[in-house]
Amino acid sequence: MSRTRVMLAHLPPLLAGIMDRALSKQTDVELVAADPRPFGSLADRVARARPDVLLAGLSDSEREDAYVKLLGAHGSLRLVLIDADARAASVYELRPQRTVLREVSLDAILDAIRAPVPHPSATDA
Repeated sequence: MSRTRVMLAHLPPLLAGIMDRALSKQTDVELVAADPRPFGSLADRVARARPDVLLAGLSDSEREDAYVKLLGAHGSLRLVLIDADARAASVYELRPQRTVLREVSLDAILDAIRAPVPHPSATDA
């Protein structure tokens, strides 16, 4: 059975301990790193640990954008970000989407180019 590789980062100590103990008991999860250090070198640590999932905490001063940028370098990474008060969490992941064009024509290609790019709704943000 394949195990999901999980890295913990920037979680408050109490939450980090809870998550570490809970995830360690899961037979399908492997904790590959737990890292409380500042964000600056997180990208390097993610590259070394190669987790499938990064479970991280957001302090009041941190922005999700800093974490979401990791998806550009690690497209298969799933981010689970927990707010500082641990009352809200979000999952981020890149998913390829394929749409087959019914015909290969200039009009069909122009329609594909002009198709609106979906933006997250206010409820997704």
